[in-house]
Amino acid sequence: MITDEKIEQYCIDHSTPPNSTHKELIQATHQRLPQAARMQVGALEGRFLSLIAQITGAKTVLEF
Repeated sequence: MITDEKIEQYCIDHSTPPNSTHKELIQATHQRLPQAARMQVGALEGRFLSLIAQITGAKTVLEF
């Protein structure tokens, strides 16, 4: 793990959890494309990227 466990737990405790749609997409990806599932953005990283998009007023985001 790169980040201290206490810091990660703090982030989890103070972040919005994945909604039901996000959970369904994670599960579907693991079932249909198990090898590609490891490429998914984690919940914390996803929330952080969403925050950056909101702060900057981004209308379009390209992830690669």
